[in-house]
Amino acid sequence: KDHIRALAEHVQSKYESALRACNAVDFDDLILLTLRLFQEHPAALEACRAKYRYVMVDEYQDTNAAQFKLVHSLTREHRNLCVVGDDDQSIYGWRGAEIANLLDMEQHYPEVKVIKLEQNYRSTKTIVHTANNVIANNKHQLKKEVWTHNDHGEKVLLMRALSDNEEGVMVAQTIFETKVNKQWRNK
Repeated sequence: KDHIRALAEHVQSKYESALRACNAVDFDDLILLTLRLFQEHPAALEACRAKYRYVMVDEYQDTNAAQFKLVHSLTREHRNLCVVGDDDQSIYGWRGAEIANLLDMEQHYPEVKVIKLEQNYRSTKTIVHTANNVIANNKHQLKKEVWTHNDHGEKVLLMRALSDNEEGVMVAQTIFETKVNKQWRNK
């Protein structure tokens, strides 16, 4: 493990050197450097608050701690924040996303008005019903009941995979077989 850590530190050092050589920053730096600017120069924060009186964040369920701090810094005074997010679609926990940013919205913004968009326009009733049953097992969630006016559609196919790779192969194979069968029927 020490050699992996040493390699990671070496790669990180080279990466940061290359960024500096190009006078560049990466996405994380944009946020962290902005937060440092706001901390070291409060006038810069005040200027941004005056300029950006309304802030909107999409996919809020996938924000991380630094993004939350940036949004909160900008909106702490005027409280004009609109976020769009779905706690049941948080997929970036492995990248530092904190679903609590969305789940705890009312703690940070007690005046928040929550508007639930529960109608699904794309999926069949069978898929929506199945998804609701799966989502009901989430320990931390905002309560909602997704519904649709669409037809029931086909039954859900249950497949068991032992790994994410196996699951990917099974999904790809099913898509391929469905496409081939559809082509044969249309001849």
